[in-house]
Amino acid sequence: MLEPIRDPQPKTDKKGEATMSDVLVNPIGPESKGELARPVYPPAALAGHAGRYVVNATILIDTNGVVTEVRPTWQRMNIPGPYSDLFFAAAKAAISTWRFEPARNVYWRKNGDADPLYLYAEAIEARTDVRFTFDSNGKVH
Repeated sequence: MLEPIRDPQPKTDKKGEATMSDVLVNPIGPESKGELARPVYPPAALAGHAGRYVVNATILIDTNGVVTEVRPTWQRMNIPGPYSDLFFAAAKAAISTWRFEPARNVYWRKNGDADPLYLYAEAIEARTDVRFTFDSNGKVH
């Protein structure tokens, strides 16, 4: 679900300790810290009997595990309506509280037929899409 933003970039030192051909990269996506808050159905939309509404968003998680961007996704369309901005704002407010162990690339040196040898790990940004369904009973899934 969570994908690193950039391709792995194995580092090399001046002594030629590791080159691209002898390095394995293991990308690890971010993992949530604690429970992820769900948005609250907007009171004005509930009072206006807005009914069911789906919000699709893309989030950016930085190298500290903090959500730094929440925007409508290009993968799925958010259908415009009179309460669209309220639903998106509710989703954004909840998502902005989320915290993660950051995504990272773990670098290993090939070791012939033996297990690879750990070199180092680096935190990287990650991007993922999330979806919330606000139902007509005021619940969010």
